[in-house]
Amino acid sequence: MSKDICDLLFEQVSKPSDFLMCKPIKLYDNRYRINVYSETEEDGLLKRRISQSYFTSLSENGQVLHILGGNEPVESKKNNRF
Repeated sequence: MSKDICDLLFEQVSKPSDFLMCKPIKLYDNRYRINVYSETEEDGLLKRRISQSYFTSLSENGQVLHILGGNEPVESKKNNRF
């Protein structure tokens, strides 16, 4: 692959302001689950979570990433329990 999968993702979607890391996980063939992790500080504690997750496919030449499914960024809600 000449381009990093996360770079290809962020050409299509915005990187969160509290971005920590991006982790692509190969599922099968050319299909990937890409999890975007965010880090925030709340009540003096660092919280790390998956803020975005996408199901994607990568072209054979590794140059084009297709987002097949995913979610919009999830806003953290303080005091939100289950």
